[in-house]
Amino acid sequence: EYIDIIKKYLSSDLIEFIIQSITKQELLDKNGDEISYFSHDFSIMIDDKNHWFNMFMCMDESNSNNTMIISFRDIDDTKQKQQIASETISELKKLCEIDGLTGVLNRATLEMHIKNHLNEKNENCAFILIDLDNFKKVNDTLGHIEGDVLLMETAEKLKQLCLVNGQVGRLGGDEFVIFIKDLENKTLLKPFAEEIINKLSKTYKLKNEQIKVTASVGIAISD
Repeated sequence: EYIDIIKKYLSSDLIEFIIQSITKQELLDKNGDEISYFSHDFSIMIDDKNHWFNMFMCMDESNSNNTMIISFRDIDDTKQKQQIASETISELKKLCEIDGLTGVLNRATLEMHIKNHLNEKNENCAFILIDLDNFKKVNDTLGHIEGDVLLMETAEKLKQLCLVNGQVGRLGGDEFVIFIKDLENKTLLKPFAEEIINKLSKTYKLKNEQIKVTASVGIAISD
């Protein structure tokens, strides 16, 4: 009678496992080895929402008649707390990996990614260093807020320009990096660098002068 009820909520292979366990009066894993208990989380739709339960099975060692205990618990609150904790950890990890101002990878994370890639493959990658010229003059003349805006704009432009297998990071100040993994065609790097320079060029027009921001680009290749 109970099996007929839980058939509505559990998969057929799990139902078969339960029936076999009851029939043999023992719990066995996939390899046929005896296990002390079995636990399984599952969800069912209640009011158009996934609601989580846990099924727990074990032998009652205090009873000499090979009694099997099968219990079901509502664990929806626990699952929700686990989900919130997981999302919080993921968000904190993300915050630790990105530059707080520009949203691209910070120096430590970028260096880690580069080292990991070089340790694994040590070939076919490019390291593009971008430095903004006249950034200090923007800061000194227009203020640090405008300087921060320029850095954020630069990061966004580099992300838009970045190749599919590339990562954008900020080393600090006005220095940015594009790290390209699995470089397929080295000849594309020069026009790509020229595109970066053109995209990052910007002129601030003041009453008595102009401040022209340009970019200097250096490229290192591992092959």
